[in-house]
Amino acid sequence: MQRVVILAREQKGGLGNQLMNYAAAYTLAKRTNSRLYLVDEMYGNEEQRQYSETSRDFLLDKFDLKYDKIISLEDYNEFDNSDAIKLGLVNYHPSIVNKTENIIMNDYFLHYRYFKDYYQEIQEMIRSQAKLQKSDEYLFWENKIKKSLAIAVHLRLGDLENYYGDGNRKISVQYQVRAMQFITELLHQRSIEMPLFFVFTDSSLIARQFFSNTANVKIVSNGTMTSIEEFYLMMNCKHFIIPTSTFSWMAAYVSNSNDKIVIAPEYDWPKLYDFKTYQKPSYKFDERFWSQDKMEGWWIINPFLISADTPRQIKRTNVKVKR
Repeated sequence: MQRVVILAREQKGGLGNQLMNYAAAYTLAKRTNSRLYLVDEMYGNEEQRQYSETSRDFLLDKFDLKYDKIISLEDYNEFDNSDAIKLGLVNYHPSIVNKTENIIMNDYFLHYRYFKDYYQEIQEMIRSQAKLQKSDEYLFWENKIKKSLAIAVHLRLGDLENYYGDGNRKISVQYQVRAMQFITELLHQRSIEMPLFFVFTDSSLIARQFFSNTANVKIVSNGTMTSIEEFYLMMNCKHFIIPTSTFSWMAAYVSNSNDKIVIAPEYDWPKLYDFKTYQKPSYKFDERFWSQDKMEGWWIINPFLISADTPRQIKRTNVKVKR
């Protein structure tokens, strides 16, 4: 019998995490010639599913992805109680492809290295709009984005404060503002067209107050569109300013915009920066504070310091920047 790779849902994540975990599971299933099952904890209860920006309900079935089956928690428990290999970050090893048991993936596989072997297939699947249900509001914003020099700006505040319950994950809005100024300078070297900044956020009230009376800033998010619609709108932009977020990281990564500019934080969390010495601390932090991949060609800005230093461009994939 053909082995099975099961993407579990015990550690719930938002849309970005789900897409990255799917990419890792798809890659492992291909490498091991296995069937791919996705666990939907709300299987059979579609009416209770949430689609807001902060939703952590199962949403992968709304994308044009390849898999063999979606299973319920009840079906998953049968696999979980079997001799299947429980695969997490600590025991993920290339030798896993030589095993014969079923594999349960139950962790946050949020790095490019887990799906780099099949990245082109994954990008094409996520880009596909075959299953996208477009609301009138989506069509309104899609039209504006396609007709402009559109820059996606992701402003992430609410879930970092409310979901995680600590004050050590938020990045100041000054990071986005500095990135907006820098990307405008870069684009001015290419074109005289005025860029339009489209803001996607889980804190639309704060965004509207902050960017009030700023002519070329448009606040897309207002709580009425689904997170899936906002993801596709973001992906349709030409350039990207992202915080520490798998949602906007994946939108920027899969975008096929020509000569796209992507700006990301040099340091992902406040705990990864020493506010007394203005540099990266020498001691090791809690591994829960995951570090986001910075891809080749992307630009990085220190989000915790107002500085005259020029943002730096990543010259090769996943360079660890030191200061």
